[in-house]
Amino acid sequence: MVKRLKIGVIYNYSEEWIGGTYYIDNLVNALNSLTDEKKPIIIAITRPEWFKILKAKTNYPYLKYQVNTGEGNLFKKIINTLLYRTIGKRIFSRKIENLDGVFPYNQSEHLDPAKIRAFWIADFQEHFLPQFFSYEEIEMRRTAQYTIAHSNDVLVLSSKNAAQHFKQLYPSHSVKTYVLRFSVTHQKIGPVTNDLLKKYAIPDQFLICSNQFWQHKNHLVVLKALKYLKENHQWEIPVLFTGKIGDYRNASYYPNLLKFSEENNITNLVKFLGFVPRNEQLILMNHAITIIQPSLFEGWSTVVEDGKAMNKMIVASNIEVHLEQLKESNALFFDPVNDEELAEKLLALHKIPQQKLFEAHQQRDSVKKFATSFIRIFNPNT
Repeated sequence: MVKRLKIGVIYNYSEEWIGGTYYIDNLVNALNSLTDEKKPIIIAITRPEWFKILKAKTNYPYLKYQVNTGEGNLFKKIINTLLYRTIGKRIFSRKIENLDGVFPYNQSEHLDPAKIRAFWIADFQEHFLPQFFSYEEIEMRRTAQYTIAHSNDVLVLSSKNAAQHFKQLYPSHSVKTYVLRFSVTHQKIGPVTNDLLKKYAIPDQFLICSNQFWQHKNHLVVLKALKYLKENHQWEIPVLFTGKIGDYRNASYYPNLLKFSEENNITNLVKFLGFVPRNEQLILMNHAITIIQPSLFEGWSTVVEDGKAMNKMIVASNIEVHLEQLKESNALFFDPVNDEELAEKLLALHKIPQQKLFEAHQQRDSVKKFATSFIRIFNPNT
């Protein structure tokens, strides 16, 4: 019998960056697509309450738990914590032994023994949109990237676009790079119900934009397009905005969106729902006329993958990664700083037949490729 790979996976449940949480959810779900003998043991390095969430979401048969500071169990963690506070020493080792790999590696001492340590950089936004970051954060990110680039470990990138950026920024890197395009796993998505519509006070017809309220997500271009549509075309279909409210880099970002809506008399065309449960988000996305993805910068968009899996029409900014991600998909593209172009694309929606491009077997193949490509990072012979 072939020995199962044992891979440590760091899992954090955070609404502040829910995309990172959904990434690991989808990764573990993808591993369910493998034949039993190829399924690795996944050691979730996390908190006990977050482990329960991951277990419930994935029902993965070889999912185990490890406290996120490295001790063998929660009891040892408590003892170590108490001793360290009183005498400045720990008696239980925090190093996690016998891991074939760890992802995403974060240079923690307790993960160092892993045979293959795989970093993950979602994107290089701070190099291209530095105005959205403080000097200190840019320096912190670039210092971390330089260390990764010149290590002898592994770096996972989510797109060819990100890989090109990395090679451009760090041409003399020694780290081994992999492009790992992720895919999503959806449980059965139910129909929209009257109760759900009433809960959020929304009509039966709407468009949707599901992004956290960070400045680079570019919500403002959608609001400007709605203003243009209302003034020129008697537009009445609202856009729902879902996502965690608040940008730690720009506290005025969300209030300014509200202010723009009020000052331009489009409050009847926008619904800011805030963070909604994942199952409700998917139901709303599946029911929407279209999904709008206006970002100025992305690594590999979960929202886009959701839309592809649903065969939804996606109106997306024409940034390079969206063009890569939406190849052969139901999509219309627009210049992310051109609100009138976005408005014209929305007007054209009813004229464009929506094709069922992603058949069920194709989505299954995409998920399985995600899983097998991930395993190959830690065992190239698979």
